[in-house]
This record gives sequence, structure tokens and C-alpha cells, in this order.
Amino acid sequence: MATRPDVTSENHNLIGLAVKCKLISPGQEEMLLARLMEIHRRDPDYSAADLFKKEKILSTEEIDFLLAVKNHLKTKMLDKRFGELGVSNRLVNSRAVEKALDIQNDYFKQTRKSKKIGDILLENQEISLRDKTAILLTQDRIQDHLLEQAMNDIADSEMEKMTIRMRFGAIAVKKE
Repeated sequence: MATRPDVTSENHNLIGLAVKCKLISPGQEEMLLARLMEIHRRDPDYSAADLFKKEKILSTEEIDFLLAVKNHLKTKMLDKRFGELGVSNRLVNSRAVEKALDIQNDYFKQTRKSKKIGDILLENQEISLRDKTAILLTQDRIQDHLLEQAMNDIADSEMEKMTIRMRFGAIAVKKE
């Protein structure tokens, strides 16, 4: 059974991140990648984190840190795009975006938790809830169960809410 490329790529990225964070050496990286390929032939869902834990290469705290960094980097990538969309649509200025990204980095360094740029911009009154929600909808970053609230956040009147629901309904029907 062949391994799924997304799982393989994700595992390679996590091992590479462990090297960048100086949790393992480049020599260990090569050994771990070979070991992981061997294990994947039997178990395609086996993760790099499982390997780190099982072979006692990293502690639970180090694995948690590594996963937090990975998630933070993913959030930063999405948030960079959020800022680009906000600036290009004149919903926020580039200076406010840069400041928010700096705040985001500082927050992660202090807490090891990610804080989204939209929340930072909203707290600093650099963007409205309506504009933040519009950008998040554009990026498809709103969970399905929160879509109705998001639609309400971008509409000022009941008539706008109805119009948005009708558009959303048409899109949903079109995409089945």
C-alpha cells in the first residue's frame, strides 16, 4: 500500500522543522526519514510525532512545542494572506498589518499559542468585524457551523441578511 503524499509531506516537514528548531541533528533527520519510510510500508498513518515519542527521540514537551510551532507557521501563512487581502481591498492599511504580525510573533513567543491577525486588528480597532469576517469568508477560514453567524456579521440590515443568505444558498446549490 502506497503512503499518501500529504501524510508523507507533513511528516517530512515536521522532521525538517525539528532540525530547524535544533531539536534533532541533520544526521538524525536522515535516519528518521529512512525509518519513517520503512514504517509507512506497514502503517501509512504513522506520524513523525509517533516516531519521536516511541523511539524517545523527543520528550512530550518538545513534541508539543514542535507541533505548536508548526501550527503557528501555518496560521502565519494564512494571516499573511489575510493581511494582503485586507490591504488590497483597502479594508486595513499595511502598517497596521505589519504591527499586527509583530504582535502575533511576540504573543507566540510569550505563550506558545497563536493569535490570529484578524483578532489582533479587531482588538486594536484597525478593522471592523464586518471586514474581518468578509476576509475570512474569502479565505474559507470559517467553520461550517459558524457560517450563519458570519453571514449576520457582514450584514447591517435584515434585507442585507436575506440577500446574503440567498446568495449563499445559490452557491451551496451550485456546488451541491
